Amino acid sequence: MANRGGRHARTEDSDNTINYVQCDGLAVMKMVKHCHEESSNMDLAQGALLGLVVDKCLEITNCFPFPKSGDETMDEEMYQLTVMRRLRRVNVDHLHVGWYQSSDVGNSLSLALLESQYHYQTSIEESVVVVYDTQKSARGFLCLKAYRLTPQAIQMYKDGDFTPEAFRTLKDKNRALAKLAAENAVRTSKGEPTVAEEEVIKQFRPMPVPARLTATITSGQINTHSQHIAQFCSQSLAKLFITESLQNAKEAKEIK
Repeated sequence: MANRGGRHARTEDSDNTINYVQCDGLAVMKMVKHCHEESSNMDLAQGALLGLVVDKCLEITNCFPFPKSGDETMDEEMYQLTVMRRLRRVNVDHLHVGWYQSSDVGNSLSLALLESQYHYQTSIEESVVVVYDTQKSARGFLCLKAYRLTPQAIQMYKDGDFTPEAFRTLKDKNRALAKLAAENAVRTSKGEPTVAEEEVIKQFRPMPVPARLTATITSGQINTHSQHIAQFCSQSLAKLFITESLQNAKEAKEIK
């Protein structure tokens, strides 16, 4: 995934709030062309965004695709630095301001996208991710959206623990309880006092609150798909009702 950004030093005292994104036609056409070329091969298209920040506006003036991940001989970071260095020589905006990727009917919302944008924003604070939906655009709806993580989302990601440690702890605890149950059965048959389950449970750390990240992403995916379905269906239903009215009018005219 696209955690491949060139590293820029962050200025802690500056306010890098972005209110809106402006994208030049050249950059849009390059993204559209790249995304449709890769979608025909069922591949995910990704690339770097170049531009500059003017006041509270992020201006995207150019872009270039990332090399395909299957090419093991390619040094991705060196490739990006080389491209930006050559653009600078011909007086083209070369500042790295984010990345883009293709999408298929809103399926871009994922943990991988969140992780990539988190790494981008923590290294290039004004960066955005632009998502281009190839399937929706092919049906007549130009779908080009820019996303950023809010400060609250970045902090939640920093504080989250997404390791499988909690699941291993639960598995070990269940094994210990099963073993205790078997031992208590033996003690009961011998008339000996049994050991309470609390003695085993307190040996393990309390289970943390389940991570809400995966559920939140899934909820966002469902919401996005629902919006797309509603948009497509509303057009189709409108055409259906118009056709039905015309057909009824034609039949009534033929009866007369």
